[in-house]
Amino acid sequence: MGIKRHILTYIRIKRYTAVEHHGHLPHKLRVALRQARKSQGLSQLDVARDAGLTQKHISKIETG
Repeated sequence: MGIKRHILTYIRIKRYTAVEHHGHLPHKLRVALRQARKSQGLSQLDVARDAGLTQKHISKIETG
């Protein structure tokens, strides 16, 4: 499974987890997601479109 698919799966799952309700992800996970996205040459907008989210939401996921 490619990294893009992992990111999209995570984002979809995140909508239904306690992480969403507690406000933020651990710093290491946010950094790992951002690095994975960048290593695949994807913009936040690319990931957002594929996940059915806004670029702003992806930014919030990555920055906490």
